[in-house]
Amino acid sequence: MRHFVLIVLCGIGKRLSKANLIRISVAADVIKIGAWMVDHGFFEWIVVEKRQMVWGKIVDKVENEKVLYLEFGVYKGYATNWWSKRLLNPRTMIHGFDSFEGLPESGADWQSGQFDVGGNLPKINDTRVKFFKGWFDKTLPKYDMPEHDVLVINMDADIYSSTKYVLDYLKPFIKEGTYIYFDELYCSEHEARAFHEFIKSTGLKFKPVATTAGFLACAFICTGSAK
Repeated sequence: MRHFVLIVLCGIGKRLSKANLIRISVAADVIKIGAWMVDHGFFEWIVVEKRQMVWGKIVDKVENEKVLYLEFGVYKGYATNWWSKRLLNPRTMIHGFDSFEGLPESGADWQSGQFDVGGNLPKINDTRVKFFKGWFDKTLPKYDMPEHDVLVINMDADIYSSTKYVLDYLKPFIKEGTYIYFDELYCSEHEARAFHEFIKSTGLKFKPVATTAGFLACAFICTGSAK
């Protein structure tokens, strides 16, 4: 019976377009993430239509605070610009990290070099904005964490290795009251995997803030240690 099922599935796979195969893969990932959410006790979600609405749920709480906003995966700077217009405290710092040469490796739907902007930094008219150009493992060790009242981390690094590196490096700074946003949490073997390993290794607890449908864009707040 199992052998027959495998033959049937292979036959179906031969007939599906690449686009449909990607849709099926995404659906399977969403199912996995749903189970993952339950395992971590993430039951109560505010579901919104767009990622900007997820960001807005964080901004509602911190817009006047002295925020350190760290963005990993800047690309053309859309998110950086959005946050710079809504974080109102003049002492807020908005720091973006990116190679500006695309992804370092392939993963899920992404290809190595994707999101390459030729090394060009976005132009944003806000003196609080600063970009750190280069691979995360080269720029973060040279970064001096400035004093802040609230830490907001925007994880848009897409792939597992990059996301894991950032979370591991920032362990000493992620504490109660820290917000972490993930732009592609639905990819179970990438951002979700890195976040799961981070939670397991630190013992930190998190509470959902908001998500878009299918856990595409999700935000959490750290509620402290379970130990």
